[in-house]
This record gives sequence, structure tokens and C-alpha cells, in this order.
Amino acid sequence: MIYEATIAKAWVQETDAGGLLTCFTLDETLDHAFWGADDWLPLLKEALELRTRVRVMASEPEPVACGEPLCGDGCCEDPDCTNVPEEERETPFLLRADTIEWL
Repeated sequence: MIYEATIAKAWVQETDAGGLLTCFTLDETLDHAFWGADDWLPLLKEALELRTRVRVMASEPEPVACGEPLCGDGCCEDPDCTNVPEEERETPFLLRADTIEWL
């Protein structure tokens, strides 16, 4: 997926496992947040200050089977399972930013 907008916010987020993610949001894409490389934070903050438009290429995580016998056909009983038929998948809130380009 490709998104183009200005940076709305950039921050470092601690994960439940104790790791750190460099996260950011875009002005025109309020239904997603993105995470990227550790060294992006200074550049993201500069783009935020300068109101520079960026192009973000993001990818969704691959679905993982949950172990239920009916997993994969949309009928398993695990509410956190992401391994549903492709037409029923929802885009997660947090997306991996593969690349970011300044426009």
C-alpha cells in the first residue's frame, strides 16, 4: 500500500516485550499508524517541522494460523486470529513502513 501526506506525529513507542518502535502518523491517514527503522525518528521530526509531504510504502503482516481446527476458513473461534479468508481481512491499525520518501 502507498500513502502520501504530511507527518502528523512521530514518537518512540515501547512494546509489551520491552523493545522500542519508531512510530508516526500521517495527516490524511488517521486510521493507521506506521512503524519504521530505528534511525528514522530525527528525519520524521524534521519532516514534521517542515511540513514536508512524504510517500510511505507499507505492508500488512502475513496472517498466522492460530491452531484452531477450522482456522483459515473464517470459522475458527479465536477472536484474535488473523488467518481469515482474504476478502474478510481488515487492515490493522499499525502497519510496517517499508520505505519512506520525501516529496
